[in-house]
Amino acid sequence: MTHLDPEAWSRLDSIKGWLSPAAADFTCRLLNTTPFRDTRGSLVEIGVFKGKYLALIAYATRGQHRRIVGIDGFFAGYQKPLDEKWIEVARAEMVANICKESPEQAVEIVQANSEDLSPRSFKSIVKEQCAFMSIDGGHDAHECL
Repeated sequence: MTHLDPEAWSRLDSIKGWLSPAAADFTCRLLNTTPFRDTRGSLVEIGVFKGKYLALIAYATRGQHRRIVGIDGFFAGYQKPLDEKWIEVARAEMVANICKESPEQAVEIVQANSEDLSPRSFKSIVKEQCAFMSIDGGHDAHECL
């Protein structure tokens, strides 16, 4: 599959979060190019929210049996950490959204603030080569850096 079919888009669009149909279709096409398919490694997103983009990545790479890793700070608002009692609920929602599109792929959601990630801590989370990464952890330049 090299493009996003309307039924898949409908499922993905029901997950809370921002994603344009054009960006979703481009991602599907990119993840199904020969150079990408021939590259080993995990699929990673920093800044998962509800899992919409990782669900798209799972959809686009169905059958590739890749490890999917989401790294999220679990915030309830800007610089406001989510109450501990809700973190596992949020994590379970993310995983459920992602697994709907590709139940055979291993999904791991790790709690980490993107501002605190170092190359060493990133490598300890991902554990292998990273084949594709979406960086959406912070929305300010210093957070992305």
